[in-house]
Amino acid sequence: MALRPLRARDVPQIRLWLEDLELVRHAFGLNLEPASLEQIADQYCREIGAGRRNVLALDSAEGRLMGFLRFSLRPGSQGLVARVGILLGAGRDRGRGLGTEAMRLLLGYLFEVRRVASVELDTADFNRAAQRCFEKVGFHRRVGLTLMGTAPSQGAAANKIWMEFPRERWMGPGQEP
Repeated sequence: MALRPLRARDVPQIRLWLEDLELVRHAFGLNLEPASLEQIADQYCREIGAGRRNVLALDSAEGRLMGFLRFSLRPGSQGLVARVGILLGAGRDRGRGLGTEAMRLLLGYLFEVRRVASVELDTADFNRAAQRCFEKVGFHRRVGLTLMGTAPSQGAAANKIWMEFPRERWMGPGQEP
């Protein structure tokens, strides 16, 4: 498995993955009507296509696009903070530990290349598989949940569990936290 810069030719495959509304629901933590999920997926693909700098493709050993990891950077009190997200596209790639491996690769890149002070993320409270993945890598839950609300016409957003991973806990690839 390897990370690489996202290419324009990857975007059509990502668009196909985001037609899977159950995947979109889990990825974004939203309980919305299909039309709203489709609109969000379309907007997300446009954003990815327009600004691919902070999106990394995840390839299998054979070079097959398996998913992508996205990050943004902001200044924090101790240095740069990266906010991350991951999406494994094909159902056959989920539930096999590949997300855990991908997150370790991303953490290595962010801590060793981008020199961030910490990495943070949020996940829907109902997305237990993602929570297990992040905990296996070494993320710790922050105290409390963010209670998300949306307009009634948009459906309901899930409560978000916030997790973080400070640089001082990073032990490098292949090592258990």
